[in-house]
Amino acid sequence: MCTLIAFHHGAGSATHAEATSRHGTWVAANRDELYARPSRPPERIAPSVVAGVDVSQGGTWLGMHAAGLFAGLTNQRSFGPRDPSKRTRGEVVTGALADGTLGGALTHLRSLDGREYNGFNLLVGDGRELFVAYARPDRAALEVEALPPGIHVLGNDRLESPTFPKAERIARAAAQHSARYPHAPLDEQLDPLRTLLADHTQPPLSEVRVSVDSPFPPELLRALEATCIHTSQYGTVSSALLELVPGALPRYWFADGPPCRTHFRAVPVADLLIR
Repeated sequence: MCTLIAFHHGAGSATHAEATSRHGTWVAANRDELYARPSRPPERIAPSVVAGVDVSQGGTWLGMHAAGLFAGLTNQRSFGPRDPSKRTRGEVVTGALADGTLGGALTHLRSLDGREYNGFNLLVGDGRELFVAYARPDRAALEVEALPPGIHVLGNDRLESPTFPKAERIARAAAQHSARYPHAPLDEQLDPLRTLLADHTQPPLSEVRVSVDSPFPPELLRALEATCIHTSQYGTVSSALLELVPGALPRYWFADGPPCRTHFRAVPVADLLIR
């Protein structure tokens, strides 16, 4: 998963208390991946857990627990190849969701050794609270931080990273969306949120930041700046929406393809959980 947009406590609403009671936390997400890497749409992957499935490596990039918890992971951008000797990052999400409580998820994340994984970033929350975690291969302990109410966009780097302007652009678009739909329930915003995730906007080539250690041409790096990515071998392969309201079963929508040409369908969470 390469873009996670969290509308935490109904960002844009009148008061924090009002937003919490009405909205909890909404998550809009794009998964960007190699087209050749197989996956399956959300299914029951463990007791009380519904998530997409990474067929090749196992685990998931985004999922939810019936108790009202979600976790979603993005890779930390690097220009070297993935180290295949390290543990799959997909197991981090399943481990965080296993207990079904935010406290259990945080305990699990703080027990991990970041050196055992390729770098990643992760959001986890229960509709009341939202946390971000960062794991880097050169540091054992994960950094775990609580996030305030508002809109948070997690891409392939830290929140608000100055070297990742894509996230800042998406955050502005998300804030504009929130201002246009301050009180509409999530299921009335499926098409507008799909439009948000389907944005193909790219910066001018002259504004693309090319790291000295990047093996990629500026044209490819420019293509990766779009919210919805299309290149010859890599791009946005699916999208998801999650609604977490304290005390309620999470609601989940999934688009099995790029959002620019794939509509969201409701995931039958309750049916999946009783199978």
